[in-house]
Amino acid sequence: MNETYRNAWNDKSAQPWIYIRLGEMYLNYAEAMSHLGDETTARLYINKIRERARGGKANVLPDITSTGDELLKKIQHERRIELAFEDHRFFDVRRWKIADVTENKPARKITIVRDDVTKKKSYTIEVLQERKFLPQHYLLPIPRSEILRNSSLTQNPNYN
Repeated sequence: MNETYRNAWNDKSAQPWIYIRLGEMYLNYAEAMSHLGDETTARLYINKIRERARGGKANVLPDITSTGDELLKKIQHERRIELAFEDHRFFDVRRWKIADVTENKPARKITIVRDDVTKKKSYTIEVLQERKFLPQHYLLPIPRSEILRNSSLTQNPNYN
């Protein structure tokens, strides 16, 4: 984004917005190939991600050689790491139908306190919010405005 604009979100810029990164495309392709049974191609593309991340150091992040369900788990883990803070996890865990495991945990926070005398910091992990994921949460509610626009639509279960 052009950093000279006062309000970069609203001011016009000639800078193209990045909607998808090459790393995300590689991970999408690896996952698709894994589901199609082409594990060789899936491993090739997930290892391209790891090759870039290792930065030329051969002893860091070894290539993935897994097969079957273990390969899919490795791809899922790689997506979690590579796409962290890019808002993919919410949709990934729902697509994989693992949200009932990953999302049924309290949200936590870390409180950091610095002692003014010793200048040492202490860290406390605390519960920020209790969370409960139910099976109906795999589907989101359809907005009422869309249902009113199309009489053939019916609301997803448990949202009436």
